[in-house]
Amino acid sequence: MRKMMLGMGCLFALLALATFNAPVARAHVLITDTTKQVGAILHVQPDDDPIAGESSNLFFDIQSEALATGNYTAILTIRDDKGQRSDVPAKIAGNTITAVYTFASQGVYRMELVTKTNDTKGTGRTFDYVQRVSRGVETSPLQQPRYDWAELLMVGAVVAAIVLVILAANNRKAIAMSSR
Repeated sequence: MRKMMLGMGCLFALLALATFNAPVARAHVLITDTTKQVGAILHVQPDDDPIAGESSNLFFDIQSEALATGNYTAILTIRDDKGQRSDVPAKIAGNTITAVYTFASQGVYRMELVTKTNDTKGTGRTFDYVQRVSRGVETSPLQQPRYDWAELLMVGAVVAAIVLVILAANNRKAIAMSSR
């Protein structure tokens, strides 16, 4: 009886894990530059989850006092998963760099923000981040994810539950005798 209850508990836990596994929510993302000395907080509107085909506001809050001097320029480059490059105009206001960009379709985009001084040295920082766009315009209906593993798990769970019920019904007398 204990083994059956343990089996049913494990089955229920696996079923719950497969069906109630929610995606991780990320609000503001901390990015460090390539030298790991300066950080930036990235915020994307709308809802920190851009929508393909709609305009998104990108805010980089750079954690460095040097940027506030106003003697910097910012260059934001965004590459899609096919490698197509877009240079996005960026504005600096204090320690915040803002840009507006429309992600063309769902997919993975690599954002590279480069800040450079306007003096002859041209020193600066480079920040890299990979942004996933999972809402909005799709490039192809064939790109929709298929969750075969979840379907198999559900069918397996139902079959296992039916087998357990049949076994329990067929062995109910033996189960009653052993639980006394």
